[in-house]
Amino acid sequence: MSKASKATSHNKRRRSKDQAPPPGGAFFVAPRHPELIVKLTHSLVNVTTMYLRFVYARPVEGIKSREGFFQAAREIEDNPLSDGVAHHRIDDLRDWFNDNLEHPERFSRSSPKALHHKTTKGLSWFKPTATKHIAKAFELKSVLDECGYTIDVLKECRVGYLLYEDEHQVVAEPFSDTAK
Repeated sequence: MSKASKATSHNKRRRSKDQAPPPGGAFFVAPRHPELIVKLTHSLVNVTTMYLRFVYARPVEGIKSREGFFQAAREIEDNPLSDGVAHHRIDDLRDWFNDNLEHPERFSRSSPKALHHKTTKGLSWFKPTATKHIAKAFELKSVLDECGYTIDVLKECRVGYLLYEDEHQVVAEPFSDTAK
């Protein structure tokens, strides 16, 4: 390749600040602008997905996790002495979730045939994009709090081994360091 060809080729690769990046690619940030590299890296590091889980004090049988708040709602519904107004609000919210949230078919990585393996259980987490579901979950949390059930909201970006996923939730077997 001649010197003239190399210069032309080099100029074609250079892009002005006003040009769009090539399709499927991005501009290379020259080392003479380290502040842009730091800013870009900082933005990428802070992009994390934070899942939410609503829990109360009772442990899940067989694992070191707490039960989800739907279990607390079921306890109140099953209690004939529970407040009628709270009972009605819980019924309405559970009906909403039944109509708007899929029921995962799988909560374990092991099959029922694998009896020699340790039984594990997946935990359900709301995706951060499930804004309507999360708003309804906070509504249910409020009702349960009023009935004396303390509901905690766990936030986690590493929920565990994914067993199920849909538009609004994931079910995962928790890692040892996952919030429980």
